[in-house]
Amino acid sequence: MPNRAGPILTEEVSRFHDPGPKEASGHAEPLRFEARTMMPAQILILWLGFEIKHLLADYVLQPGWMLEGKSGLNRAGGYAHAGLHALLSIPVLLIAGIPLLTTGGLVVAEFVVHLLIDFGKARLSRNVKMDERPRLYWILHGADQALHRLTYLGMATIATIAMAGPA
Repeated sequence: MPNRAGPILTEEVSRFHDPGPKEASGHAEPLRFEARTMMPAQILILWLGFEIKHLLADYVLQPGWMLEGKSGLNRAGGYAHAGLHALLSIPVLLIAGIPLLTTGGLVVAEFVVHLLIDFGKARLSRNVKMDERPRLYWILHGADQALHRLTYLGMATIATIAMAGPA
């Protein structure tokens, strides 16, 4: 019977099929997706998990003492806040099936990067009051949030590459 799907669909399906050895029963192995095809979806799913985690850690679960404690590296609040972010990233990574070693490395890196981003923002904005200089206040807040989101994009990309294994 001729293939009515046409060359485009046939080519597309062949990208996903693993033409590996047949099982003992004579049937081909199950359909598998190539890592490079799944990477954008995996990155997006991880990034969504990190965004939800960020909302919780930055706005729902952050008490005043953490917020005020980001202005100095000798204060516990910044460390506790960065630790909360790192801790909440663990389930996101593990649920996504990221290997434990990769998860550990990403969580430690996130802790350090988050601490430094927040410390930098606190130092730059220490004399910037929202009611006195609202434009600068919101620019600094937006830059801080953008850096965190870029961190999550990097984490999601590294995690996905680690999960895909060697090419």
